[in-house]
Amino acid sequence: MTFPCQALATLSAPSSTRSAGFCYRITIPLESALAGNLKLDDIRARMGAEPPSSGTGWPGVEFPEPGASFTVGAQGAVRHAFGFGDLRRRGPIWDIAALGPERVGVVHDDCHLEIVRRDGTVALITGPEGYGVQVFAAPVPMVHVGSFRWKQNVPEDTVTRATLCRIEDETLHPIVSCDRACTFSVSQDGLVLVRGPPPDKGRKSVSRMATDVILNPATGTATRCNLGHFDVFNNFLRIDGAPHLFFVQGTPPDNPARQYLCSIAPNGTVRRHWPVLVDDGKEPNCASHAMECSFAWLRDKAGEALVAAGRHWTGRADCKGFFYRRDLPSGREAWRHVTGAVPAAIKCVPGRDIVLAAFLDGGLWAVRSDTGRILHQEMFATDGQANVIFSFDVDPLYFYFGLLDGRYGRMPLASLGL
Repeated sequence: MTFPCQALATLSAPSSTRSAGFCYRITIPLESALAGNLKLDDIRARMGAEPPSSGTGWPGVEFPEPGASFTVGAQGAVRHAFGFGDLRRRGPIWDIAALGPERVGVVHDDCHLEIVRRDGTVALITGPEGYGVQVFAAPVPMVHVGSFRWKQNVPEDTVTRATLCRIEDETLHPIVSCDRACTFSVSQDGLVLVRGPPPDKGRKSVSRMATDVILNPATGTATRCNLGHFDVFNNFLRIDGAPHLFFVQGTPPDNPARQYLCSIAPNGTVRRHWPVLVDDGKEPNCASHAMECSFAWLRDKAGEALVAAGRHWTGRADCKGFFYRRDLPSGREAWRHVTGAVPAAIKCVPGRDIVLAAFLDGGLWAVRSDTGRILHQEMFATDGQANVIFSFDVDPLYFYFGLLDGRYGRMPLASLGL
């Protein structure tokens, strides 16, 4: 089964006006972009202005003079076929989230946040540096903006910053900024767990934060703690919207191996729940180091639980993956599947007792949350071409997806037979 990918053409803000909170809006019908019927006249009409007399002038778009020839080559052929004056490449869609019933937030390398309204209006929020990394939908919409500047041959002058911003209308308001790479997890009641490596030795710390911090944006308070070893590949769980702040911790805490699922209370008290992997003795080291995991919290008819997927560390290039549900707080395993790829994301369909999981081999799974019965399993494709879902979100009616090739879209859950 293949699905049409709803596409959007986006424009960049002029470099002289790029600043936090800048928005560039343009209404483009998704159907027109998908069908290849989006012409320059459509763009001009929706910008509410006549094209400039010269071949340049609008940010990110070149308006050729009548009769002007296009560049010969593949890029020129695509531009000619679609009627675009300019063709730009874009990296993966890092994250996508439904921000209530009327808006969808998207992050990629070209902006801090792209907001798409139901009517097709696009608000592009850019800044002087950095790009959006992750979007948090509730209870207060937020976006994680990361920046990285590396001076060639001078690694000690590298500047890395992670900033968590509140989304208000179409403007971003910084909540906290860290002078190092960090990850953020947000609970149901709006508490934020900040995790990351300690500041580099020998470099002055601007934020002077401890290794890990619990933030309460509503009160502006922070609880500093040290939860042990952290690396973004194996300790970034993507558990957001849960009643607790979850993380994984090795045994002992500064060890990356023998990881336990843990939660932390607002006062910094840590509770260790159960090991992420249990050694069944069938393969050496298979329980010592769970890698590249993604988790999702849920509560259904069977109770509260976490669904997890990842891969075993085997020291080989092959991927021996796992996908399971364990109940909270008991740790009882309700079901388990073997996978052949690491997960991109896992989400639960609200009110449907269904778990969706996207894997980096292009696989898309839908399973019953209580029994693990597979309801749908296929290799995802768009416009007849194999593709990889890099991020997604879901509400009771729609599946919103961001792709490895830089496109994003939505489709009814009914398209998956759900």
